[in-house]
Amino acid sequence: MCQNDRIWTRAQLEQAREMWVAGKTATQIAAIVGKSRSAVVGKMKRLGVLERATPPVKTVKRVATNVKKLTQEPAPLPPPVFVSLKPVLLQNLKSHHCRAILGDVGMDGFAWYCGDPRAEGSSYCSHHRGLYTQPLKERLSQWPSRPTRPINTIRRL
Repeated sequence: MCQNDRIWTRAQLEQAREMWVAGKTATQIAAIVGKSRSAVVGKMKRLGVLERATPPVKTVKRVATNVKKLTQEPAPLPPPVFVSLKPVLLQNLKSHHCRAILGDVGMDGFAWYCGDPRAEGSSYCSHHRGLYTQPLKERLSQWPSRPTRPINTIRRL
C-alpha cells in the first residue's frame, strides 16, 4: 500500500466525490487526485457514495465482413469410424493383440480392446499406431535441441 494513499485531504475528497458522481472512472480520478485506483474505489465505498452518472453508451452498428455463404461448400465429412473385426476383453487379450481401448468402459466395468494383430515393434495394430504415435523426426523437431558442453569445459570442484 502506498503511504500517500492513507491520508486524504478535504480537497482531494471533495474533488474525488464530484468526479465519481459525474461518472469518471476510478483510474481517471486516481490520476488527478494522486492516489491509486484501489484507494479511490475503497474510499468511495467507505464514504457510501453509490450514485454515479453513467456515461451514455455509444452503439456501433457492426457490419460482418468475413461471413461465409452457406452455399459455398459443404462441410467436410467426419473421418470414418474404425471398427475392429475382433474386439476382445482384458481377460482374453493375448500378446499378439492390439492394446487400443475401444470406446468407454461399459456398465459392467470392462473395456473392449481392439484385438487386431499388432504391428511390428508396436503395442497397437497399424491403424491405431497411426493414431496414437508420431514419427521420430516430428517428435524431435518439437523439442529444442539441448546444447552439449565439451568435456574440457566441465567445472571441477
